[in-house]
Amino acid sequence: MQNCLKMWRCPYLHAKNLKYTNINLLKYCKEQDLEIVAVNLKLFCKNVIILCIYRSPGGNLVYFLDQLDSILNSLENLKTEFIICGDFNINYIRVNNKKTQLENLLNMYNLTSTVNFPTRITTTSCSAIGNIFVDKRRKYTIKPYTECPRRNVQYFGRVFLMLNYTDITQNTYIQS
Repeated sequence: MQNCLKMWRCPYLHAKNLKYTNINLLKYCKEQDLEIVAVNLKLFCKNVIILCIYRSPGGNLVYFLDQLDSILNSLENLKTEFIICGDFNINYIRVNNKKTQLENLLNMYNLTSTVNFPTRITTTSCSAIGNIFVDKRRKYTIKPYTECPRRNVQYFGRVFLMLNYTDITQNTYIQS
């Protein structure tokens, strides 16, 4: 349970004067299956809930999907928008059953994937296991942060999401 508090891929928010509250999701955490933290940004006309998730490659996918559905269902209301980011260990570069199951769940909450480039590169393969999911009705700016990977070293790319809301005086950046 303590590992849920030590998320290795937490979102980084960059903006001045943001009002937010932490959301306690510890009861949903199960090491390797679902590690999750969340904040509720209080904006002028709505709440934006940012969830940061880690699922181990060997984690129980059924548990992960069931609990994620429970979380989203419990937090959803008309003035709430979700942004979900993290390391899902589900490859979004290829068509696969895990990707389809996650997409089907997130479609019920009007969420779509934004990352269509590799977020993990090794000397023998590349994959998009890190992702950011956003409301389909919103326009976001998604940018890969590319570093020069060293030879024979695993490379985990960073992804930046830029939010533009009329009630925020400056851009807000979320890094996953």
